[in-house]
Amino acid sequence: MTEKIIKVGETTRLFCKRGEIYWINFSHTIGTEIKKIRPALVIFSSEKRVVSLPITSNIRKTPDWQLVIKGLIKGRDGKILFDQIRSFDKQRLFRKIGEINNEEMEQINQMLKKMFLIK
Repeated sequence: MTEKIIKVGETTRLFCKRGEIYWINFSHTIGTEIKKIRPALVIFSSEKRVVSLPITSNIRKTPDWQLVIKGLIKGRDGKILFDQIRSFDKQRLFRKIGEINNEEMEQINQMLKKMFLIK
């Protein structure tokens, strides 16, 4: 997978888009916030920021506000954590590791609508 790089002032940033999965640094958290470097699904991208949903491989318990996608990352199942939605500066992104298909994106859209009570 090739990544597009854009130059913004003195900083180089990745050009990423909705539906792509990147390694993102979730560090500097408190309490029950998701931590460490982990995969995350980009659901919005601007010039300098992304809004993303973290992904975990721990799929044992899956409440209604989480979604498991089979074979999401390198053939492993991944659980998308909608309750941990976060906005980041693109400097926290490391590299692209995958993307979801249209059917999976539709599932994501439906879950987001449910989370934010959009009809």
